[in-house]
Amino acid sequence: RRFRLHNLSGRQRRLFYGHNLYGLVELAGFDASYFTILRNPFDRLVSDFFWLLQFKHTVNSLSALDEFKSFVHQSHHLNFYIHHLGPLDYRNSQHFSLDECSSIENDRAYEMAQNALRNRFWFCGITERFDESLFYIAHQLQIRTVHPWWLSRHPKTKFRPSYFDLSRALRTEIGEKQMHDWQLYDDARNNFE
Repeated sequence: RRFRLHNLSGRQRRLFYGHNLYGLVELAGFDASYFTILRNPFDRLVSDFFWLLQFKHTVNSLSALDEFKSFVHQSHHLNFYIHHLGPLDYRNSQHFSLDECSSIENDRAYEMAQNALRNRFWFCGITERFDESLFYIAHQLQIRTVHPWWLSRHPKTKFRPSYFDLSRALRTEIGEKQMHDWQLYDDARNNFE
């Protein structure tokens, strides 16, 4: 999707938005500057997993929770953001894939993601502060009207556990396996504040 924008000097600009565009816009010959919005890593993981699960087969809440526990136990890490803002680009899935997110060591991916946010992204918003993030972006891009975004949200998953629906042991395991994503998110949230 694309918008044409004009800044005060009259120079035409374009705004592309969607999942997984990082690195793609330059191929079209544009001088690209990116922005992104990071979500609480636990919420992003749970949302992603149960969103995909509902398309696989009919599940009830108990079998879905068992499948999620198994997924967490079998994954050696659950970092997503550091890889998608670091070594990965538009050619990869918008959903968590352990193979894609293990293409480079986590410490190195974290460094690359930090560098990308510093040097290639002009703004990093926070999902939990979505309205403020959206209005900041609109203000910086001189978009005068922000349409009610909540009217076009896709439906929620039929079942998605909350943080406290999970055992303390499972919550701890997830936190440890998302350590680098949490570091990136906390830094971005502090910068946003």
